[in-house]
Amino acid sequence: MKKIIYIVTAISLLFTLTSCEDWLEQFPHTDLADDEAIQSIDDAQFAMNGVYYRLRSASFYGRELWASTDSGTDDVVLRTDNSNRFTSTYMWTIQPGDQFYTPTWLQGYRAIHAANEVIKRLPDVVVANPADETLKSQLLGEAYFIRALVHFELVKTFAHDFDYQGNGRMGIPYMKEPSIETNVARNTIDECFTWIVEDLETAVSHMNEDKKSNTFSVGKLAAKAILARVYLYKAGKNDKASFDKAAGYAKEVIASDKYRLAKASEYEITTTNPLALPKDWAFASSMWFPGEGYAVESIFTIPYSNTESNGTNHISKIYLDKNRGYGDLLPSKNLKDLIAENPDDVRNSFFYEAPDGKIGSRKFFGPAGEAELCNLNVIRLSEMYLIAAEASVRGNGGDAEARKYLNELRKNRGLADFNQSGSSLLNEIMNERRKELCFEGFRLSDLKRLNMSVVRGADPENPGNQNYGLVYPNARFAAPISDAELNANNLMVQNEGYDK
Repeated sequence: MKKIIYIVTAISLLFTLTSCEDWLEQFPHTDLADDEAIQSIDDAQFAMNGVYYRLRSASFYGRELWASTDSGTDDVVLRTDNSNRFTSTYMWTIQPGDQFYTPTWLQGYRAIHAANEVIKRLPDVVVANPADETLKSQLLGEAYFIRALVHFELVKTFAHDFDYQGNGRMGIPYMKEPSIETNVARNTIDECFTWIVEDLETAVSHMNEDKKSNTFSVGKLAAKAILARVYLYKAGKNDKASFDKAAGYAKEVIASDKYRLAKASEYEITTTNPLALPKDWAFASSMWFPGEGYAVESIFTIPYSNTESNGTNHISKIYLDKNRGYGDLLPSKNLKDLIAENPDDVRNSFFYEAPDGKIGSRKFFGPAGEAELCNLNVIRLSEMYLIAAEASVRGNGGDAEARKYLNELRKNRGLADFNQSGSSLLNEIMNERRKELCFEGFRLSDLKRLNMSVVRGADPENPGNQNYGLVYPNARFAAPISDAELNANNLMVQNEGYDK
């Protein structure tokens, strides 16, 4: 990478959203220069579809962003006969020259650059009627949403939490223009979060739809859901004002009634067939009819077709057994035991025994158990219930409010109400969060924001598992900036704890 921002010389891979199938068909405007590409509302729609498309990359939500972070936590164990993927992130030995995280940085800024192109050029597009003016405003809001979301993912990955000391106040470069500047300094964490919130609030102000017709693009509620997530992370352990903000946004999404939690009967896998998949999560549909391929609680989903050829780089291949994938990362004994404490928990059915006797996870199965590709939920309603519960306890909402949201989720996962208060209630909320959101890229950021260590126990799958923890505070909780970036950007500063 020669520049912090990948310079996009064409708006490429542009997709329509009239149906799931159309979304995945390439629009042939691959040779338009940036200053020519957005001259009409149709150009703007195609350009935004290209922005969404960048999030699907294996370097971002498609695999690296979630798997790289989760591989360093207590939720997973690395098979001893692994394919050499995620070994350094699992053992916390990653260096700036390693392959992991570098593509995530690059792909993230590619998406930001593409969103900035829309933000810069769309306001000058002249439209002919009120309907197009409404669409223009909506698309501009979606561009602000993507810019905020990707910056948030990058600052969580490449910077520390709000309580970390040393040079831990460094965030990432926050790019508000489609700049070609090579030398760009890092903004502070506080600046990054201020602008993330501003961008999301701007997104809400521009959007005119609470919920889009499918979840492959976003409306106001998706932006409010990310605001809830951002404020929860920003709150650390003690910022009650931020916790109250997080709770408020989460409750607003829940109260909208635009989504509902998947019922236990929809969530559970009732067959013993190891190829079965959850009935209602976010699997890919081989037919790709509009309205299929995402679940009732999906708020924003990254779509994939099970016929795509890049399935070998999808996250499903990492978590499935070696007959269907690489089988590198498996559910840890610690996580499985936590879920198995209650036999009625429908999430027990996510685990399956592979032909080689290893225990895998069905969470990223494709249709009919095909391991090629599945849709990925970036935001689900269940997360909003968990945020509302946790933020109520840690903020000013109170235990009764927290139990209301916690128990609604528990009921839909086959569990009885939880009636305790105080530290017991908070501990149960965090356990539910860990069980519900496992492998979706949350565990490490949860440990970071709460200043907790990665504590791994003994695991029969990898006898050395307990040796690969990380005691908080530690500089390695922030991923390294790549050597290529440091060499190209004179203003870039490496995170402490890594060789320059």
